[in-house]
Amino acid sequence: MSLSGNLQDVTVADVFQFVHLGRSSGTLRLENAGKVAEIGFHDGEIINAGCTGQPRIGELLLARGAITQEDLDQAILRKQRLRHPVPLGELLVADGVLDPEELRRAVVKQIKDTIVRIFRWRGGTFEFRRGTPRGCENPGSAEARARLLEVKINTERLLLEAAQLLDEGSGIELPMAEPAKAAQPVQWEAESGEWDVVADGILRRAGHSILSQ
Repeated sequence: MSLSGNLQDVTVADVFQFVHLGRSSGTLRLENAGKVAEIGFHDGEIINAGCTGQPRIGELLLARGAITQEDLDQAILRKQRLRHPVPLGELLVADGVLDPEELRRAVVKQIKDTIVRIFRWRGGTFEFRRGTPRGCENPGSAEARARLLEVKINTERLLLEAAQLLDEGSGIELPMAEPAKAAQPVQWEAESGEWDVVADGILRRAGHSILSQ
C-alpha cells in the first residue's frame, strides 16, 4: 500500500509525522525539480536517507578518514560483482576495514544532511510505500540487517533539530505532535491527530484534501 501527494498541499514535516505516528515501515520518496530523496523508516523511525547531489556513504567515510581510497575502490568493485547488491558500508564492515560504529556515525550524518536539504524544498511530490525500508532488501547477513535497523533516529527530534539548523526566515512550521511514548499505532484508514478520513478515502486536514491513497 502507498500514500502519495503534493508538497504544495502538505509540508515535508507533516508527511514525516504521519509516518512516525503510524509507526510504519517502508520508504518515503520525494521529488522536486529533478531531485530525488529517499528516506527509510522502520517502525516510524528513520534508519537511512539519501538525496540527489548529496555525498554517498562511501564519500562520507572517505572524507572522515574512516577508510582509504583503496578500501572504497575494492568495495565498489566487489559490490558490482554481486548478484544481489549489499549496502556498501556493510561490505566495508565485512571486509574488516571499517568499524561498525564509524558506519553508524556516517549514516546518521547522511540522514541529517538529507533532512535539512529537503526541508528547503517548496514544491514537488511524495510517495510512501510500506514494506521493507530502502537499503534493507539485501543486507548481506542477519548482523548487517540488525545494524541497519538499530540506527533508528527519533523522527520528531530530528525534525526539530533540522528546523533549528535552518535560517529563522525559512518559513518552516512544524506541526505539534504528541510525545512518542503517547503515540498510538494507526492504520491508513484510521484517524490520527489532525488527520481526518472521509468516505471517499481521501485524508483531509483543516478541511482541505491533501493526501490520497
